[in-house]
Amino acid sequence: MNSDLLNIVNRFESISLKQADKVKLFNRTDTKFLFNISQLPELLEKVIDKYNILEIENTRILEYRTLYYDTPEKLMYLAHHNGRLNRYKIRQREYLISGTSFLEIKFKSNKNRTIKKRVKLPAFNPVLDQATANFIADNSCFSCGALVPAISNRFSRISFAHKSKSERLTIDFELSFEDNNGNQVKLDNIVVAEVKQEGYSLKADMIQALRSMHIRESGMSKYCIGTALLDSSVKRNTFKEKLMLINKI
Repeated sequence: MNSDLLNIVNRFESISLKQADKVKLFNRTDTKFLFNISQLPELLEKVIDKYNILEIENTRILEYRTLYYDTPEKLMYLAHHNGRLNRYKIRQREYLISGTSFLEIKFKSNKNRTIKKRVKLPAFNPVLDQATANFIADNSCFSCGALVPAISNRFSRISFAHKSKSERLTIDFELSFEDNNGNQVKLDNIVVAEVKQEGYSLKADMIQALRSMHIRESGMSKYCIGTALLDSSVKRNTFKEKLMLINKI
């Protein structure tokens, strides 16, 4: 881990998970940015007085793993690729420091809002039981029987909550993806920053800081990019520009 990054991360004022959960933002707007990890210490320095950092068990850089589900025809991937709104992502996510797992459903509405629903699981398990099947049926247009594990990923995350606004921020890096055949790809130098707000505003402190460094908005679905990188059989025309940007970074 870069020592400059560790130093700046440790200088933020911290909050607990309970405090951070006061700003859940399960119905929100998301604004994403991609940039090189070498720029991260400078970026965080610009907002150190604006955000508190999430700390769990004396740890501020937290590790996650995620398993995405899709149909065998990859209907969720194709919905995103084809620019369809009112689309879903269904995933199982584990917070590795605590071993806590959730089944999560993300819905992107035609009003460009992200609505997330989730249910806590007894453990991380690729096999969906009846309770999770009911949750999927009640909160999406998919049935459990139509879904299969698609790809998995791992990444490190730093999470922040704004000190005075209803706004959260996640910084993801050290991304890796793996398909069901064990093929892997790593994006070691890529950072995905996501600003989560109740309503979209360019005045958000993090967005202003990013723009001051000439880093512009660039949406990225981890599931779709991972799939495009690992599966040569899928359509990827829509993501070619994003893949070129990732390669450039």
